[in-house]
Amino acid sequence: LVNYPTETNYLTDTTSATGVLAARQACKNILYTVVNSRAYAEENLNPGLPTWQLIGYGIDAVLVLVLAALEIKAVKNYKRRVSEQPVVAVAEGEGAAE
Repeated sequence: LVNYPTETNYLTDTTSATGVLAARQACKNILYTVVNSRAYAEENLNPGLPTWQLIGYGIDAVLVLVLAALEIKAVKNYKRRVSEQPVVAVAEGEGAAE
């Protein structure tokens, strides 16, 4: 029972009373489920995102900003430490691999 045509989506044996009754009952059950699922209720027709999902997106955005700030701070500290280290000159012939 799907909403696109498939081979099993059609009732093939219409001569059997049992098969027809079972198909009617299945159809009734599906329609009953859809109607009582509140899919047609006015408050469920809102196409926007649920509040919990918006809150999740907000938390993700804040975490990304915090991580970006920490990364920028780490890079600046690294550059500062590298620039403060004294430059050691290596005399010619010393430390060269032979």
